[in-house]
Order: sequence, then structure tokens, then C-alpha cells
Amino acid sequence: MIYLHCGWPKTGTTSLQAALVRNQELLAAAGLLYPERWRRDVDGSHNDLTDLLEAHRKDGSDFDELRGFLAANADTDVLFSSESLTTWSFFGGNKYDSMLGLVTAMQEVAPVRCIWTLRRGDGLFHSLDRRAALERGLRAPRDLSWLIGDVDRFAALFQGMRGLEAAAAKGGVYFRYDSAGEHVAELLRAFDMPQGLAHEIQEEVAGAPRLNVTPTRKQVAASVDVDAISATMGVELDREQLIRAFSQEGFRFHDDNPYVMFRPEMRRALHERILESANRTDFTPYLGFFADEKLADLPSASSLEPGTLTDEDVSRLAAHIRGTVPADAA
Repeated sequence: MIYLHCGWPKTGTTSLQAALVRNQELLAAAGLLYPERWRRDVDGSHNDLTDLLEAHRKDGSDFDELRGFLAANADTDVLFSSESLTTWSFFGGNKYDSMLGLVTAMQEVAPVRCIWTLRRGDGLFHSLDRRAALERGLRAPRDLSWLIGDVDRFAALFQGMRGLEAAAAKGGVYFRYDSAGEHVAELLRAFDMPQGLAHEIQEEVAGAPRLNVTPTRKQVAASVDVDAISATMGVELDREQLIRAFSQEGFRFHDDNPYVMFRPEMRRALHERILESANRTDFTPYLGFFADEKLADLPSASSLEPGTLTDEDVSRLAAHIRGTVPADAA
């Protein structure tokens, strides 16, 4: 049996994958292989599955190496997990053809089950964009007109997922994302792992620090003003150092709040447009989860006007980073 966990992005996949890595020996002992070769690097820089898909899209490269790996491990179930696989369903055309080719190649060796965690689309894109704002120093608010108007893009996503579900011998399974992580238990059951091990991993995910935490307003302001902070410190910084301070080292500003990228009316319009696409394609999993949700009381987009970061904020951040930069850079 091959379990192909395809995403969506921003549904807690990184935290789940980290727990799977930590428990890979227990998984193997239970007859479920989470292969090192075919998963994302620790730093998230690339994934061998998406490398295969890109090679297939560009020049028609086959999947023989993957077939060989699966054949060599035919005596055990295999779990693949990559949220980026959803992207290959999203953009249609030869990207979707490559994803379908991947499922077909896997299925020549063992039956495949495709697994997705669905999140309300406006929340998904908001989460993706505010992470990008932190990583690239972008300011809000973001204009979503280009995305709201592209109903065909979402229809292609839903049609692509249905196509992969039809191609997989064990079909497709869909779960609803829960920000508190309650969907993790459902995912683990879909992987058919022993109940005791599934419970252990679920508890581990729930108790571990969250990865890819929600960026805050002052964190994004620091990313926008990284040059000014560098000048204050007298040390040339880059955004990667700031992001490490926030995500890995746990630095927090006082009197802060989550960063909001989209204006409320934009989020409502995007929600309605994605529901329209799901209706058009009769994508019942998404409709069943989100068709009855009315978006109300959404927060206003954050502003990064001068003074977002106080002198005290900059001083505290500078003091923190001075303790983490190499001594010869100070």
C-alpha cells in the first residue's frame, strides 16, 4: 500500500512530517516506511518527489528510479508526504499531467491512496501570503483582485484532485484542517498505522512547538526595516537571521498581534469565488466543509506605518541578535 499525503499547504504538514521523522524507526517496525530519500530536506529547500515531477514536466523523464525503490520495498507499506504536491494539481496543464504520471507509476507497484487536508481557501492564501511577507519584507494590504477573478484556476485544482482520486486504486480521502491540530488524528488513521503508535505521534505533535508559526505585525515590520535595524546594531543582518530569531529562537515583541494581509472584503470575495468553483466542479468535500460558513467580523489589514517598531522593540531585538551572530561579526 502506498499512502500519498498531498497537502494542502498550511495545514500543519511540517509539524506532522517532523514527528514522522522522529518516529521513523517505530513506523518501520510497524510496517510503514517513511523513506528518507523521498521526503523534504530538513531545511525545506527541496523534495525529491517534486524534483521528479519537474524533470517529467520539462523533458518527459520517467519514474523508473521511484518504481525501483518501491519494488525493492514491496514487503512494506510506504508513506509519502509533501504539501507541495497540491501545487502540481493546482496549475493544470503539464503540471497536472506529471502528477497523474507519478500516481500511475506508483500504482504499477502497489495500490495508492491520495490524502488531502482541506482548509478554507481564503485562510489558506492569507497564511501563505503573510509568511511570504515575513520572508520577503512585503507590506500589507495585498490586492487579491487577480486571484478573485480567476475562477478557472480553482476549478482546475478541484478537477485535478478528482482526477488523482479516480486514478488511485484506494481513492482519495479528505479531512478538514483544524487550527488546534485535531485533524492530525484523522490523518494518522488514514495511514493505517497501529492505534497506539498513532496516538503517540498525535500527542507528540500536539505537545511540540509549532513550526511555521503565524507571523506577527512587528515581526513583519522588522523584516521590512531590516536595513534600519542593521544600522542601529552596526552589523549587517539579513532576513534569514530575523526569521531564525522569531521561529527557532522564540524571540517575541511586547504588545504585538498577528499580521493581517488582506482586507475583510477581499477575503469574503475570495471565499465566495472558491465556493463558486467548487459548485461548478461539484467538489463535494470542499462544499461539505465550507459551503455554510459565512465570513463575519474579519480583522482589518495591518498597517506598518512608521513607529510600528518602537525604540525599545529595536533595542530588545538588537540585543537578542547580538547574542546569536558570530563573534567576528559583532
